[in-house]
This record gives sequence, structure tokens and C-alpha cells, in this order.
Amino acid sequence: MGADAASEHLDQSTVLINLVPRGVKFDGTTAFSIYRKFWNRQVLIKDSLFGAYEALYVRYPGLPPTPPSPSITSTIDDGPQTGRNGSGRTNKPLGVDVPRKKKDGIAGSMIAVIVLSIFIAFIICAAIAWLLLLKCGACVQQPQVPHPTKISSPSKPSDSAGTTTFRSIANTASMFFTSGALTYTGSAKTFSLKDIERATNNFDDSRILGEGGFGVVYSGMLDDGQKVAVKVLKRDDQHGTREFLAEVEMLSRLHHRNLVKLIGTCTEGHIHCLVYELIPNGSVESHLHGVDKKTDPLDWDARMKIALGAARGLAYLHEDSSPCVIHRDFKASNILLDHDFIPKVSDFGLARTALDEGNKHISTHVMGTFGYG
Repeated sequence: MGADAASEHLDQSTVLINLVPRGVKFDGTTAFSIYRKFWNRQVLIKDSLFGAYEALYVRYPGLPPTPPSPSITSTIDDGPQTGRNGSGRTNKPLGVDVPRKKKDGIAGSMIAVIVLSIFIAFIICAAIAWLLLLKCGACVQQPQVPHPTKISSPSKPSDSAGTTTFRSIANTASMFFTSGALTYTGSAKTFSLKDIERATNNFDDSRILGEGGFGVVYSGMLDDGQKVAVKVLKRDDQHGTREFLAEVEMLSRLHHRNLVKLIGTCTEGHIHCLVYELIPNGSVESHLHGVDKKTDPLDWDARMKIALGAARGLAYLHEDSSPCVIHRDFKASNILLDHDFIPKVSDFGLARTALDEGNKHISTHVMGTFGYG
């Protein structure tokens, strides 16, 4: 209940009464009963406190509009309607307002705060996830620098001095892949496919020296007149590419008089070739059990010479090369002979470095081609 004195007549007041229901709202019968009692002045108020009163309005949803009162002619400055009595004095009658109860539920400002909080939390989580992805990507792409590995050489064969060297495995890599294509960047000479075609007369069948499960070997002659043996890989699957990489990498850095020398390589399109020096006198296998057995047999001195030379080549691979190399396919057909019966160990397509022995990415199956692998 609130009372407001009129500015003109301080002895009269406008009284505003707010009625609150006991339940959710007033039912229609109760609201109409209150409405009628106020208008008919059936609500008893002590005359000693308020004197005579007059109802100005009764408001509640569903009630009919307030009927006009003959005495109401104007409104006061800050309140409900007023009337004038017969003496011309302004009355301050009683006003009754039954407000509608506010709707239950969450205020609109609270909903806005909740939505804004959820949005900010989502932005923060997304930023954290993005930073974690960037950090993980940097860790994956960061190259690993291997520690130097010490390799000792206790023995000293006659053709090479024993050394103690330090090397990094990453420094020995001379091949890499670029957009799925094989690229060689080692010290051996790089030939184009046209160079190889000229040397082998477009891979003429009459130039074939041998053929195996891994490739075909052609005899050829380079533009400078040097005779060579060209090994052409016959397939381009993952296994063959790994074999090719292993052979090129090792042969390009291995130099010994009892090892077949790698002159160059050709990687163009799907063609992968290795160019070796040509060893013209066949293999130990052919002289012991093949076509050269009758025409050019091996006497005891020649066999001793071949055994010693091949042993020196293996000793170099096992002890003095950096890193040490395990041939894994050493046999008579992989020992080639020159005109002086100096042996040349060949077929390094199946070789493996001793440091990589625990890595099984290179197949252990024998896939060499006769003579040159």
C-alpha cells in the first residue's frame, strides 16, 4: 500500500493498494468480487484513519474497464484520476491496483549472459586445441639429428689401412624422395635415359649379360668409349626401390680394387638403372661349373688368387668401410673376374650396413641377378 499527498490539498491523499493472491493468480470469481466490493465501497476502512474514500480504478486481467464516475473530471499531476466535490475542492480518493504477477522463468539478461559465457568458453577451447596441434606438428616435422657413431677397425688388410672414424648416419644418406619420385644426390655420375639408350642400343636383347628376379644387365659403351654394364630394375614397387637405394648408397662410397666399381646411376620416370664398370671375364661360377669351365679352367694358383682377393674385399666391407657393410649374398656367381683373374665382389643390392642390422625394412630374400645382380 502506498499513499501520495496531493500538491494542492495536503489534507487528502491518493492511496494505491496492491493485492497479492495466495496462489499463482486470482481466479475469475475472486477478482470480480474484489472489483465489485471496491466500487460499491463494501471494503471497510477505518474512517478515523482515512475518512471517506472513493475508488478510482480496479485493474486486473479479465475485468471489465472501470466505469466512469460523475465526479471524475480531471487527473492530478502524479497519480490516478481525481474528482471535485460540491465545494470545488479536489478529492484524493482511494485507488486500487491489482497487478498481474510476473511470469516465472529466466530473465532475458540471464539468458544472454549464459549464451555469451558458452561462446567465450568455446573460443578458448578452440584456441587451445589449435596451439596443441601446431606444437605436435612441429614435433613431428622436426628432423632428428643422430648421435655420432664410433666405428673401430682393429685389423688392417693389405689393400687398406685400418682406421677409427666417427660418422653420423644422416650424413651418409645420398638419396631422397621428392613428391614420390626417386632422386639421387650422391657422388656417382648421373646419366639421362637417352644416355643409357645410346649405350645399350635401345636396350637391345643382344646386349643382355644376365637376368634375374631383380633386374636385367646389359653391356654397353658410353659416349667416351668406356665399356659398362647397365643394370635395369625390372619393377618399380616398394621393395625394388629400397633395394635400389641400398645399392646406390653403398656402392657410391665404397672403393676397393676387389669390389665392382659403380660409375653412375639413372633415375628417370619409372626407369632406375645402375651403371657399373664392365668385368669381361665372367664369374667364378662360370669358370667352375659353367660355360668357361672347359675353355678357361681355373688352376690352383688362380683359385688362391681369387680367394685372397675376394677375402680382402669382404674384409674391407666388414671392417674398414664406414659404416661396416654385410654383403648377405656372397657366392661364386657374385665374384666377377677381369682378364688377370683379379676378383671383383658384386651384387650389393642385398647388402645391409651393420648399424642397420636391427632394421628389417630391406628384404632378406635373395633377389640378385647373375653377375651384376
